[in-house]
Amino acid sequence: MLSLRATAALCGLLVLSLVTSAAAAPGFRLSIKQGGLKRITVKDSLGKSVANYYMKYTVTNPTGDEAPFNVNFRVMTDTKKKGRDIGSSKVDKALEARTGKKMLSRSERPKTIGAGESVECVAIFGPLDPHADEIWIDVTGLRDTIVTKSGKDFFVKKAMRYIFSRPGDQFGADRDKIKLKKEGWVDLSAPKAVR
Repeated sequence: MLSLRATAALCGLLVLSLVTSAAAAPGFRLSIKQGGLKRITVKDSLGKSVANYYMKYTVTNPTGDEAPFNVNFRVMTDTKKKGRDIGSSKVDKALEARTGKKMLSRSERPKTIGAGESVECVAIFGPLDPHADEIWIDVTGLRDTIVTKSGKDFFVKKAMRYIFSRPGDQFGADRDKIKLKKEGWVDLSAPKAVR
């Protein structure tokens, strides 16, 4: 027979382990560190100089297991323009020439990322509306889409959302600084029970 103090201590350990498990349960797999939204000018197929938007980022796998590298980017502006990580060999080469460093673009990324591994990449969005005051970037594929809560499986679509602002007016918009305004996890859909 356990004493009242020993029983309380065991109950405390049980509650602590349940709280710790619940905190780890949301299914996060990969972490991301963004390097800001920037522009680089390259010549298009007609020889015209075009400002292309890009974001350097590092993805890390903090888990003890290999994970799929299915990170995807979706871009939206307050002027209703939409885009995604298109990759571009011209922009990729211009970035390498400017920085002296090779970053993996969409087509060069590995299919998986090893346990404890970090990979430096670049998302290239191409030309966006230079007059947009806000640009939202949603990053998906950083976490499991199936999570278990209270013994039930749910499909959850979440994204890391970065909101950038371009303070300035309509003149010289392609030279205005772009600043990170806000970042955080957002639900792209309500959790749906898996049958």
